Amino acid sequence: MKSKLILLVLLLSFVLVSCSNNAITELDQDITDLKEEISSLIEKNIELEETLDEVTISAKSNDKYIKELKTANEEMEGELIVLKRKLENFSWLKVTVPRLENYVYELLEFEQILGYITKYDDNNSILFLDNCEWISMEETERINELGLELDRDFPSGFYIHNDSEQEEMYKVTERTNYLLIDSATSKIASKEEFIDRIKRYNMLCTIRIIDNRVIEVMEVYTP
Repeated sequence: MKSKLILLVLLLSFVLVSCSNNAITELDQDITDLKEEISSLIEKNIELEETLDEVTISAKSNDKYIKELKTANEEMEGELIVLKRKLENFSWLKVTVPRLENYVYELLEFEQILGYITKYDDNNSILFLDNCEWISMEETERINELGLELDRDFPSGFYIHNDSEQEEMYKVTERTNYLLIDSATSKIASKEEFIDRIKRYNMLCTIRIIDNRVIEVMEVYTP
């Protein structure tokens, strides 16, 4: 009986030891796996920190670049304001100088002629004018002389009388001013704009002449 108990105790001890060894083995494996996961996480964390450092450095660099761009932009805006002011001054001069010239011309004796500009010789700076006459409804004597009728010949309140198609030549200069109609308003124009306009149609103009030179060409508004 005693020997059986001893045998049973030994058997139980073996079972317990065996189970304990298996449990320890599994635990060791779990620990090993956990360590590997921790190592992997540490490596990923290091990589993440390195990436974060790169992003931070890049962001700081970008911030510096952005600040430089903002500074340059502010400087450019300042220069633009100065240029705009200069442009305004030039625009003012462009309008004022011809007006002053016209004022001076008005103090001088000049000849004023109305007619249709039929063509322009740019090589010789010569414009060709078909002279005509502007007759208003108040010019009763002239209306009767020409046999005109108010209802028939004055639909716009005036009559352009052109009894011949003979052209006269007039010399223009670099100082000649040009005023063209834009939206029913007379505006200062360039010589190139004037030439472009007369290429499209015969333009009714008033020209002012001093010393056989055309000082001003002004398109006449005819509603």
